[in-house]
Amino acid sequence: VAALPLRLPVHVEAEAARPVPVRLADGRFAVAVYTDPAGLTDHRTVTLADLADHWPDPSWVLAVDPGRPSAGHLPGERLTELVEAAFPPANEVEAAMVEARRAGDGIALLGAFLGAVLYLPLRPAGGTSRDPGDPDFPWWPERADGRTWASVFTSEERLRQRLGVEHGAVEYVVVHPHELVEAWPDRAFTMAVNPGTPMAATLAGDLVAALARRLREVADDPLELIDPEGEWWTRAPAGDLMLQVLVPHESVGTYLDGGYDRA
Repeated sequence: VAALPLRLPVHVEAEAARPVPVRLADGRFAVAVYTDPAGLTDHRTVTLADLADHWPDPSWVLAVDPGRPSAGHLPGERLTELVEAAFPPANEVEAAMVEARRAGDGIALLGAFLGAVLYLPLRPAGGTSRDPGDPDFPWWPERADGRTWASVFTSEERLRQRLGVEHGAVEYVVVHPHELVEAWPDRAFTMAVNPGTPMAATLAGDLVAALARRLREVADDPLELIDPEGEWWTRAPAGDLMLQVLVPHESVGTYLDGGYDRA
């Protein structure tokens, strides 16, 4: 259930689409989701992680496929725990992303992402190019509920867990974040990092473009970010200058794994 897209029936109204609560035989309230959209009318596509992030009441139950042979119940107060158990971090980057999400720290989440090695899936039968900067690269956009996104993953485990359930063997290329944001094909596409997991992040297309611009600025003039007009700079000794930067202990592995061993 954690790896599958789930269909959440909704009431479509003028202002918003909201879940349809149901009452179980024992009197408890439940939110129903289905693993197959057959027979459903108005619904949204969600993941178990989405539901855990926005669960309305701990006393409510998640009813999966009610009335079908695959029916089952999950306790609402344990959804976050169940999702995290289903997606154990595969590396230090994913562990840092989970902690950043728990803390609600968007800067730390972005920092962990920028230090990752990324696995970018290739659209099945989509061509031979393996260069994201190539116009013929087989991007794999997905669309649901009026949204378009392309997914990228911080480990092969996350990629297989998300896409392998429905698509079997999936080809991919390995890229670094700066390469990916520079090659991002369309501002209309959201970048979905590890969608449906406790280490998920989303970057709107405009934010991806802004991030690419900022990384180019850093590459063009890295010393601009070190305040060259400060007093310490004018008093620097002649010859080689050793720059010391404080790196949090949990980020050391990320820097080394990403190749950021020297400036």
